[in-house]
Amino acid sequence: MTGCSTAILCGGLSRRMGEDKASLAFKGVPLARYKWAQFAGEDAEVFFSVRDKEQGDQIERLVGGKAAALADDPAGCGPLGGICTSLRHCRQDYLFVTAVDMPYSDLAIAEELMLRIGSPESAESKPWDAVVPVTLDGKEHPLCAVYHKRCLPILEGQLANGNFRVRDALAGLRVCYVPSEALTMGEKKLTNMNNQASYRMAVQAAASVYSLIAWSDTGKTTYLEKLIPALKKRGVRVAVIKHDGHDFDIDHEGTDSARFTRAGADVAGIFSDTHAAVMLNGPIEAEKLVFLISMSGTADLILTEGCKKGKWPKILLYRESSGKPMAADPDTCAAVVSDVQVDTTAPVFPIDDPDALAAFLSGSLFL
Repeated sequence: MTGCSTAILCGGLSRRMGEDKASLAFKGVPLARYKWAQFAGEDAEVFFSVRDKEQGDQIERLVGGKAAALADDPAGCGPLGGICTSLRHCRQDYLFVTAVDMPYSDLAIAEELMLRIGSPESAESKPWDAVVPVTLDGKEHPLCAVYHKRCLPILEGQLANGNFRVRDALAGLRVCYVPSEALTMGEKKLTNMNNQASYRMAVQAAASVYSLIAWSDTGKTTYLEKLIPALKKRGVRVAVIKHDGHDFDIDHEGTDSARFTRAGADVAGIFSDTHAAVMLNGPIEAEKLVFLISMSGTADLILTEGCKKGKWPKILLYRESSGKPMAADPDTCAAVVSDVQVDTTAPVFPIDDPDALAAFLSGSLFL
């Protein structure tokens, strides 16, 4: 990001979370590594703001020794102390600040905020000191914001007075406040995780879910067999859930897991070096199954085959040559896959070109 360094704030004690936020698993990796990867680049200056050297060493282990860590000076002053330390050390005139518990505040939102630096000047006819987003509820987000180095004396003055509230420091700065709705997916990108409940919700939201719907014998499974490798080529981790209208059994008689099930276990799990399976010995709603997969952190995209009555966006598969009607109104679907042109406001993709739909789906993900 030209002219702007990045500081990832992670010096908090994580009291409400109950465990270190930087170490939390997110999309299959520690949260600190996930955040660092959003900004890392050949010429990028990215560092972590930490409370002490011990935490700095831990961060470097989590990220793989690739990240620089700056210990807060003075220590124990909360995020404001981390912002001041980062402004003192960054090479660029501007600093983008993001909290480690904001998984979606990425390079894209940083660049959008940087564009506002060049927006019309403040009422005093002077350039902005900071650019801060504001959510629909009126809440300012100074921990996902851009600051100029000239902010440092004012912020340090507030530290010296013993006031560590970042929002109070904004009163002494020329701030460009940006409504979240003016930013691409702004409300979601300002999501933060303060406790276990919000962490679970963020992990669940991290995986996008779509339902591929069509009448039986239209070719859903065959199409998915072609779509999955097209998504994998784009680096998307894919989970697929199939709705079966008949009873099924994947636990074979004679296996240890089958013996556990027969003995009355409500859940039986089995794993090896290459595979794992969980048998839930009772009915479960599709929404709960999706939630379990989301919480595993192993998928970016969950596709359900079927689930026409589910709450997720639908991809309509329509094959005119099958002689069957459309399984839903195409205008109510997120996308349509067909062997003919369909008159609809939804995007339509050729059934013989799964890579086109893969590009559409991967473009909607936070990867």
